[in-house]
Amino acid sequence: MYQRNDNYFSEVNLENGYWAGFIAADGCVYRNNLRIELSSKDYSHLQKFANAVNWGGKLREFSRESFGAERGFCQLSISSSQILADLKRNFNITHNKTEFGKPPVLASPYLE
Repeated sequence: MYQRNDNYFSEVNLENGYWAGFIAADGCVYRNNLRIELSSKDYSHLQKFANAVNWGGKLREFSRESFGAERGFCQLSISSSQILADLKRNFNITHNKTEFGKPPVLASPYLE
């Protein structure tokens, strides 16, 4: 098990709201893991997320055939029941994103 901040999504704020939206778009909850898989060209962005949650592991890099060509990918998989519970409670992110609910309302002086 790798180090991570299990409480990162416990209290809604602008930063974790951004990352929750990122997860809603490009991630998934799979077998009690938070998994994000991107093209290798987006490795640095995935690393920014890993840094935000203080994840101590390395990103997995691999390639596979996609649309008739060999393509590179990077992946992060975090096993944390607390992170998954907070994503569900605060951001309505579950294993089945087709049931995705409304995003939270964030208070910000920039939105006034």
